[in-house]
Amino acid sequence: MGRIKEKLRNLTKRRTGISISRRVESLRKLIIGWVQYFAIADCKRRLEELDGMTRVRLRMCIWKSWKKPGNRKKQLIKLGMEEWKAHRNANTRKSYCRTAHSGILTHTLTNDYFKKMGYTSFIETYERWQVNRTAVYGSVRTVV
Repeated sequence: MGRIKEKLRNLTKRRTGISISRRVESLRKLIIGWVQYFAIADCKRRLEELDGMTRVRLRMCIWKSWKKPGNRKKQLIKLGMEEWKAHRNANTRKSYCRTAHSGILTHTLTNDYFKKMGYTSFIETYERWQVNRTAVYGSVRTVV
């Protein structure tokens, strides 16, 4: 799991000037490859952890790309936050990581937001792959 986490960290570095859409496309390719590799294992919990880590890192990238409090406020309002809350949250002094874990971004940059953006999670890909695998090979039985 260390190798996949390192690859995720490299793809979601805040300091690289890659657009979010290109990041999501690169992540999609990485996720498909790793899920196909781990599809025979029962590793749903591990994949949920990777999903959480990936979304947090994407939230940090988006928060940093908004840069200034004025733009952050405008973007938060666009995502449906009330103006006074957006003003308060845009001027936060929390670090990128802490902001990504807080309600500021978890309530605005939701899982549905990432889905609309084109991000396919590890779990969705894993479940789709499991359905296809059992359809082709039939039910899996333990041989004793």
